[in-house]
Amino acid sequence: MSLYASYGYYPEPWQILICTSSTTMEELKIFIKRSFYASSNGYENSLFCIVNLEILDFEFQYNFINYIKIMQLEYKNEDYLLTLLCYRKSEMSNYILDQFSLEAQEINELNANTLQEVYQELFTNITCISSDLSGQGKTEWMKEVSYSKQKIPLSFLISDNMNLKYLVNKLKACKLKQIQSLHINILSADYPEEVNLFLFELLTFKLVSYNNLIVSIPDTFIFIEISSSANQNLLRYLPILRFPHHKYLNWNIENFRVSQEITSPIQIVCHYLKLYDLEKIDTEENLGHDIKYPLPEEFCQHLIMKYFLNKSDKYILSFKCIEIFVNILADQLIRFLSSQYFTINDLKLNLKEANIGSTIIKSLLSTSKDFVIQSIKTKSAQFKSLTPEYENRINQFDNSNYNIYFFNPYTLSSYILYNNKNEVPDNIKLLLNGQELEDYNTMTTTELLIKLETIARRSNEELNFPEYALTTDNLMKMALILLRVRANIPVLICGEAGCSKTSLITYLAMIVEVQLCTLNIHAGIGEENIMIFMNDALKKAEKGETWILLDEINTCNRLGLLADLISNKKFKNKPIHPNIRLFATCNPYRYRKRIQIEARHVENKINLVYQVKPLPDQILDYVLDF
Repeated sequence: MSLYASYGYYPEPWQILICTSSTTMEELKIFIKRSFYASSNGYENSLFCIVNLEILDFEFQYNFINYIKIMQLEYKNEDYLLTLLCYRKSEMSNYILDQFSLEAQEINELNANTLQEVYQELFTNITCISSDLSGQGKTEWMKEVSYSKQKIPLSFLISDNMNLKYLVNKLKACKLKQIQSLHINILSADYPEEVNLFLFELLTFKLVSYNNLIVSIPDTFIFIEISSSANQNLLRYLPILRFPHHKYLNWNIENFRVSQEITSPIQIVCHYLKLYDLEKIDTEENLGHDIKYPLPEEFCQHLIMKYFLNKSDKYILSFKCIEIFVNILADQLIRFLSSQYFTINDLKLNLKEANIGSTIIKSLLSTSKDFVIQSIKTKSAQFKSLTPEYENRINQFDNSNYNIYFFNPYTLSSYILYNNKNEVPDNIKLLLNGQELEDYNTMTTTELLIKLETIARRSNEELNFPEYALTTDNLMKMALILLRVRANIPVLICGEAGCSKTSLITYLAMIVEVQLCTLNIHAGIGEENIMIFMNDALKKAEKGETWILLDEINTCNRLGLLADLISNKKFKNKPIHPNIRLFATCNPYRYRKRIQIEARHVENKINLVYQVKPLPDQILDYVLDF
């Protein structure tokens, strides 16, 4: 770009050939002829440029030089402008530069500020969106801006080992239309140089190529969402991303968008938080009455700040955390309030307690909040694990302080799980209709199974379950998982190998009486395997609730693809079936130090070689560390 800037204009796609490992001699010959014939075809003073010739093997370079010299002799009277742009490492010899030593000269590169101005003038409709952490609203911001431009965003994922060939073919399959904007979501890049080349061609020329395949896109708005990471590695490995206009997002509750649908989880939660805030929970005759008007966005933000974020400011927060908190609490409130038995008048009449409603709301609020904070701690722990001093630190999920409530509006029954019966409030004990608070730690496996069936079963049909070493700890973990499942929140269980992560989910699925589809993941699992598995699971979901378990997710070479499925609940750019519930298991990330052989011109010494891959930041909010 510095070369053309000094020449006085921006290049057109047909003026540049960027060599790759797949470049053929035929492509080079055609391009050379184009440059030599340009003047006679009405393109006088057009500068042509061939880039990255040094990556071709020696025999290729030798034949290329011979062809250039033949053309020079044949067209010595023609006016043509052809530049061979090569990179010389320190004092190392470069065959092509040596052959044209008299004509060789160094390019005066533009300084960073000038180059930034050049690119931003060129990239007027291109915006990069980034944040230090996930869940700061990058995707939602992109959607708002895109729709304000009357453009429908089309998602284009870049992740894992997608190379130039893959990306060009993928872009061809997108068939981007003029009415659409392009949302490029970059999660990771195992081939950073090829991804950078793809982005350079796409952003600069709206055209990309690989061998004989050429793909162009309409002149439209392009949004590049850069995945958050501890060290913002993508910005270092993909230098083209430094030049477009940037939108940086950080935490601000005012950016939290509140649905105005009265049946949405956020409106349900804020409606009852408002009553709780005004101390009207115990005076409303019917808590379960229909919500007539949505609460204003600013007022909902205030309630979320007061009742969810008030004691959480020392932790790193995201809108994804708010979503999890709201969805769990909304589901619990709906179950609690959907039965006539739980009207305030009936509770007062049957239990002789004046503040039973506020006690329950307070308990549900506390459980939902603590549940999310635990995931925030897990995210923080992984960031710390990227450095050697935290190598052996793993946050274990602490369920010791939870009272977990389950309400069955059909049988007018309510249940509570606890670790310490002495911590259960007295008026909540009354709600249990005289049920004796038992010590779970003294129960047999059969007795614990009965408790599990009570909160999880959907029918009274007698079923024979396989033997399973059900413990109080497992019972509490299953209960916590159920809270998320019922609120349709993905569950990602992290734990050491052999801690029964998979068997716990498998057994719970049998208790809940749902279909379970398991994909056993390893390094050999490719995109085709994932596609076949998902297509089969989607067919099963049409018949009823289906649990999808991605087992050992962070051993997969397509981790970015799976992370996008979990975080966005989309498959092939379409929302997954509403009957699907997503589960995954993973092993803790371990820091390892090793010298990595120089490859693909990336740093030859790095410290990130590990037994398993670290989880993408965007799915860390879903982790339960067992």
